[in-house]
Amino acid sequence: MKYIYIFLSLIYKVFNFSARKYKILTAVSDGMIVGDKTKFVGEIEFGTEPYLIKIGSCCTITNGVKFINHDGGIQVGYIKKGIDVDDVYGKKVVLGKIEIGDNVFIGVNSILLPGTKVGSNVVIGAGSVLKGCYPSDVILAGVPARILGRVDDYHQKNEINHINIYSSDKRERKNIILGRK
Repeated sequence: MKYIYIFLSLIYKVFNFSARKYKILTAVSDGMIVGDKTKFVGEIEFGTEPYLIKIGSCCTITNGVKFINHDGGIQVGYIKKGIDVDDVYGKKVVLGKIEIGDNVFIGVNSILLPGTKVGSNVVIGAGSVLKGCYPSDVILAGVPARILGRVDDYHQKNEINHINIYSSDKRERKNIILGRK
């Protein structure tokens, strides 16, 4: 039974990886631009118009990130004016580009809305919602996202806590983190 579980787990991982890779390749073939050495980690949503997305080089896009390049909320105004919902739903939307600079880390479950432009060397905290233009060299987080600080300050403050997870095992990392050597 143990070997069946291991086998099925392996099949699931291969299928899941292939499906994620296919989604990225489909978005690129539909016009999404992705720079060199950009990493996609986990499940990412590219919206219905991936050709409106441009991602720079050396970026990390983490699990659950959503690029939402259309806004259907415009429908409410039309319906309020008396236009029938069937004449509006799925037909009236606002579209907008989403542009990400180089060396940007987008944290888990962040959402980027139409008309968003992020500079280079930016860290976006998990669960953030971005709409508008953001400068380079900053830390962003929140709903809506706002500037919390500078990348250089963040790096300097956290450099002492840096752990290379590939050069240590779990027990060693646990001891380092908990302050035991």
